[in-house]
Amino acid sequence: MDANLDAMFVSELNGTNRRTLIKGCIDTNRTYCFGQPRAVAVHPKRGLAFFSFCSKFSCKKNSRFGLFVSRSYVFWTDYAVNPYIARAGLDGTAATPIVTDRIGWPNALTIDYVTERLYWADAHVKLIE
Repeated sequence: MDANLDAMFVSELNGTNRRTLIKGCIDTNRTYCFGQPRAVAVHPKRGLAFFSFCSKFSCKKNSRFGLFVSRSYVFWTDYAVNPYIARAGLDGTAATPIVTDRIGWPNALTIDYVTERLYWADAHVKLIE
């Protein structure tokens, strides 16, 4: 992800074959846009990579997100003017915000591979969800 270019990119590990997955805002109202992206997660069995910019988190059951991970999605957090957690298909299609309330600085994101649930931490509201 690149906040200066307002986009998410994908490439080979050596940087070749780079292409844009998502650019600008992910909704028609221009409410949820790339501003200050923080974390990205992709299930390694369903996608190609997994990484997060933060490493301290704990898990708490939240059944709202269990079904999302079982499909092939990339998840990310952003805490620009309107903070959000979003998902998109691994090809960049169908980008949509999935969490938009009770968050301020969502800066850690992970997937529980066993239960296939998405968890995040928020530094502003001091919440692990």
